[in-house]
Amino acid sequence: MVSGSSVFAYWAGNYVADVVIQSIPAIVGLIFVKVFDIIVPKVWVLFLLIVLANPVFVYALSYLFAKEDAGSFAIKLIYMTFGFVAPFAMSFLQIIESTIETSKVLRWFFMLLPIYDLCHGFMMITQIDLTRIVLMIPFTEEITPYDYRIAGYDALFLILALPLNWGIVFAFEFKVFDFLMCRGRGGAEAISDPVERRSSVVRDHMAPQDVDEDILEEANRVKQSDPALMPVRCETVRKKFGNVCAVQNVSFGLEYGECFALLGVSGAGKTTTFKCLTGELYPSHGRLTINGHDVTTSSGFNKARKMIGYCP
Repeated sequence: MVSGSSVFAYWAGNYVADVVIQSIPAIVGLIFVKVFDIIVPKVWVLFLLIVLANPVFVYALSYLFAKEDAGSFAIKLIYMTFGFVAPFAMSFLQIIESTIETSKVLRWFFMLLPIYDLCHGFMMITQIDLTRIVLMIPFTEEITPYDYRIAGYDALFLILALPLNWGIVFAFEFKVFDFLMCRGRGGAEAISDPVERRSSVVRDHMAPQDVDEDILEEANRVKQSDPALMPVRCETVRKKFGNVCAVQNVSFGLEYGECFALLGVSGAGKTTTFKCLTGELYPSHGRLTINGHDVTTSSGFNKARKMIGYCP
């Protein structure tokens, strides 16, 4: 997240830069096609479409991974599998009579991946004459590289990948998938335990023998405060990962001009708390506000993010 920047400006800047970078290998590929005199008519269309579609596909895919190295490995595996193995496998499946129907089903799933569309489309264009023979298309019938029997569907899916993957990106950015993260429209507090919602005393959420009095005093101060009048407000926030509770009923409130430090041993939940404050994670319970804007809701976060400066 780039704090304070427009979501559209952020992604537009990244997209333009990635398109420029990915244009370089595409141009090199076209040069090789020309130098080695490979007969692939109008293949530049596929290269243009992959340059436009591939960055957005990677953006959308990245939301499935919490760690960069895991995402990077998955993307490389997908590119190797569906950019090399799958197109060759499909070529064989499409010419073997017993597997033709299987190939017709599989291709609709494979075509959701831009790298498959590029490689499969490239192969089909180079094999136009072979395709004529296999499909018994008369040589008197004119057939273009982007006929639906050649690379037409590959090009079509590359075009459709743009709105589809941009839609996924902005759905995540604007928290459309909040309900998939165990959240309701009312924010984290709306899905908390009914018993906890009925509790009106902060001390009820905590074990007094395990908590210092100054922590309880701060928790009660935050509970009685007006969220709109407190720049940063964190009230009884809890975050669970399965059965593991990473953050347990954290409460604190910051006033203007204050310097604040969140201290704790490794694994105490400091980073998780800040991730909840900046909208990167959804709290399992509690309220988090920045200048009165609830960051656990889509509308509140979109207003609060422009007021946040965060260096993880």
